[in-house]
Amino acid sequence: MYFSGMLVIALANNKLEALVVSKMLGILILPFVLTVIDSPYVFLFSLFPSLFLGLGVASLGGMMYFVYIGIAILITLGMIVVLKQRFLAKIYKTIE
Repeated sequence: MYFSGMLVIALANNKLEALVVSKMLGILILPFVLTVIDSPYVFLFSLFPSLFLGLGVASLGGMMYFVYIGIAILITLGMIVVLKQRFLAKIYKTIE
């Protein structure tokens, strides 16, 4: 994923936690796969941008494609904003 490095550094405190977080990042792909299921429960994964990428691909050619891709971009930017503070604090703490 595009922000997986930032996510690992922001959430892990040591090498073991980094390994666990990196393995758990595979779950981020799960909502993309679940978009083929026609169920309202798919939206339980609405915090994952990959869900809206999958819905965008499913509605390729329509106006909803741009809506879903826009939602995915907004969720990703929101995650980056939230993780940025913790990420920068960890980076500058290890340099000093």
